[in-house]
Amino acid sequence: MNNLKVVTIGAWGHLGTPIQAMNSMDNVKLVALAKAHAEEDPSFLRKHASAADDSQIFDDHRAMLSAIKPDVAIISTRLDLLTDCILDALNAGVHVIAEKPLVPNRKRFEELKAAINANDVFCISTMSNNCGQPTLQAIRALVDDGTIGKVVMVNARKSYPWNDERAWRFTKANGGIMGWVGVHAMSFIMAATGESFTSAVAMESNQINPDEWSDCPDHAGVVLGLTGGGHATISMDYFRPKGASSHGDDWIRLVGTKAVAEASISRNTLQVTTAESDHVNVALPEWTPVFENFFNELLAEKRGPVGKKLQEDILTMTETCLCAQEAADSGKVVRVSS
Repeated sequence: MNNLKVVTIGAWGHLGTPIQAMNSMDNVKLVALAKAHAEEDPSFLRKHASAADDSQIFDDHRAMLSAIKPDVAIISTRLDLLTDCILDALNAGVHVIAEKPLVPNRKRFEELKAAINANDVFCISTMSNNCGQPTLQAIRALVDDGTIGKVVMVNARKSYPWNDERAWRFTKANGGIMGWVGVHAMSFIMAATGESFTSAVAMESNQINPDEWSDCPDHAGVVLGLTGGGHATISMDYFRPKGASSHGDDWIRLVGTKAVAEASISRNTLQVTTAESDHVNVALPEWTPVFENFFNELLAEKRGPVGKKLQEDILTMTETCLCAQEAADSGKVVRVSS
């Protein structure tokens, strides 16, 4: 394949992350844009270097998929419309890079997996590049070379500022705080440890305006079993102060039988404490070009290890978010099958 034809559906969220990767590639072009609903205006995406000069804007994303027959669709729109747009693209035989959460409930999750399998296409996420973050790569290297020892405990945090838009946009019916915020922390844990999840226990509530916004939890705590036998905790909230230097507060602490690693992902710093030294700064690698690697694999016309791993991971995280929500709603331990 000489060139990849990429389209977008929607005009909100993290569309720009994979498009930024496209901007450095001559043979990956944004050829058309579609609205997911009438109020959207995706024209601002034409400013990207990867956008073709004649990129057309469609009012109907299904019409665009039929007319353009793209290789990849980047999808990010209102969360109540997101899953339908994803399924439309998958069922048109198009690879998908989508906003999270991919689905809001179990029924839609089964539909998603069926569409992926039936059409032999990939579905990954606009946050799939989290695994390329330097601190997470560096922690994983310490796990793999034995410096950390056996992973015993992981603590991860993701925090965003509150705004009243969240009260209707991020309700539990649309995936809630688990699907919008918690999924990031899960990606930190999986990237750093190389492990997955076995079970979930969770609690959540709304403290900003519990009478009106009880269906939009503003914080949650989750405990997860890890496949290696250890455990992980996740703290997520919408209480990031407006005066903070970064939009999100992302960190991870990994406890092993031989060492402890503590990273501020937001500040791109990592320190390790061992039997011989205390809080030693660790040199970090460069970002791994995750989306570029994915696009290059598609250009080579193969369903290779990059796409398979990215899809496997986002499906695991999606199911784990659903399990965590079920655990919060029921007060019970919920097993993760992935």
